[in-house]
Amino acid sequence: MSLTVDLAGRTALITGASSGLGARFGRRLAQNGARVALGARRLDRLETLAAEIGYLARAVAMDVASEAEIMAGYDAAEKAFGGPIDTVIANAGIDGAGFINDQPEEEIERTLAINLKGAILTAREGARRMIAAGVTNGRIIMVASITGFQASPGIVAYSASKAGVIQATRSMAREWARAGICVNAISPGYIRTDINADWFDTEPGQKQIARFPRKRLMGEEGLDGPVLFLCSDEAEFVTGANFVLDDGQTLEVLIHGVIPSAESSASGHLRARGRACGPFGSPGSLALGRLGFPQLDRIAFGICQRSKASVWVGGGV
Repeated sequence: MSLTVDLAGRTALITGASSGLGARFGRRLAQNGARVALGARRLDRLETLAAEIGYLARAVAMDVASEAEIMAGYDAAEKAFGGPIDTVIANAGIDGAGFINDQPEEEIERTLAINLKGAILTAREGARRMIAAGVTNGRIIMVASITGFQASPGIVAYSASKAGVIQATRSMAREWARAGICVNAISPGYIRTDINADWFDTEPGQKQIARFPRKRLMGEEGLDGPVLFLCSDEAEFVTGANFVLDDGQTLEVLIHGVIPSAESSASGHLRARGRACGPFGSPGSLALGRLGFPQLDRIAFGICQRSKASVWVGGGV
């Protein structure tokens, strides 16, 4: 990653920093001059990472499912660096994978407790301390996911938690706007991590990758630039936003199975044979009529993906 941003003088706390994206964020912020408090439950991994990064890093044990541990983590970070935290990356999360009919209540509760409640409490504690210390250029990044706005069977609790993170980001940004605290979310696409590596090694996981427009998982490095920018003073006028960083993976929702088989009809209108649905979700053929705007025409295709009939746009069936 060649991009550099001046983060000298900033002090960041990153949750979920013992591995994966959190560890990468810690390395990148420190490489750009920030002091970083690395927070997670696995203290041994944090200490190894802190030793790798060097004098700018400290390991802080914390479980974001507990507000008391979050507060203790902030206390330890402030003591280690001798001043307030002005940059927070709420990254801790678990996948909570499994079809919802089969998931026990306690697993659903734990997923929501860590991914949603934990993220909100981490951000809130950071903002409280920034305001108390007179910090007027605070930065908070909430790590959400594209599953927060996409139907995601098999990870219902996880996707619900990330949808909550996206909306919480906007609401907290509004509450703290006059305090000078910028709160933004990033919604990464599918990246190979400790959480999902086993899935993407399976045949269904490989088929999912093959459906992405670029037929690949995105690399962690794709998050570096946006995260560094959002942590910097240059992001002063950016707050309440959700940055979708997914290598185009969500584009598959509208085009998969329809656009590849599209052809132009004699009248010049677009005709497509693909998976379609009747007006009430039953298999059948549906005449939509051309909507007049390319974007809306594509949306019309997108809503008719899931059955076995055909859809014609701009003509009869």
